[in-house]
Amino acid sequence: MLKIEEVYKSFGNQAGTEQQQVLQGIGLEVGEGETIAILGPSGSGKSTLMNIIGALEEPDRGEVIYRGRKINDYTEKELDRFRNEEVGFVFQFHQLLPQCNLQENVLIPTLVSKADRKEKRAYAESLLKRTGLWEHRHKLPGQLSGGECQRTAVIRAMINRPKLLLADEPTGALDGRNVDVLTDLLMELNRDEKVAIILVTHSRELASRMGKVYELKNGVLHQQ
Repeated sequence: MLKIEEVYKSFGNQAGTEQQQVLQGIGLEVGEGETIAILGPSGSGKSTLMNIIGALEEPDRGEVIYRGRKINDYTEKELDRFRNEEVGFVFQFHQLLPQCNLQENVLIPTLVSKADRKEKRAYAESLLKRTGLWEHRHKLPGQLSGGECQRTAVIRAMINRPKLLLADEPTGALDGRNVDVLTDLLMELNRDEKVAIILVTHSRELASRMGKVYELKNGVLHQQ
């Protein structure tokens, strides 16, 4: 489904005097419904790699190929559709809109989708009920716990039924109990919705629940 070939990325320092090579010839293949964890210390380039996979950043060199086509060849309209419909994003902090209630936040990605709105609302209802959030649907993010907000963020990422879910430290701000709840939710979605998951984490325990585990170190991706 997804193939990454010889991806390089570097960033200049603040003075602009030198380049730091963050990613050095990264290669990775992701099959339909596969689960992958990427470990690595802070600053190792994990988030940069996720942003490149999700077409939020461009590599200096190399290719990201989705279903046999290079993302670099996409038009702007195709890139927008890819980010909105083919890929779901979950970050360490939920990034819910504070002025919108839980249900409104979940439905935000559907606003630019051509899919049946009625079907999307029904899907949102089913996901909210499955995760025990339906009774909180009219609450604002400020009225929810951190775990509830993060579960809402996962549902929002899934609302357009993406084939790939990119989760960047999704449990990093949660306590132990909520880590387990969120991880169970991710695994359930992988099983029931057949969504492939690439997850960046510092937790080896969380990584162990994924089908494959890699470590990003000194710009190189090593399979564990």
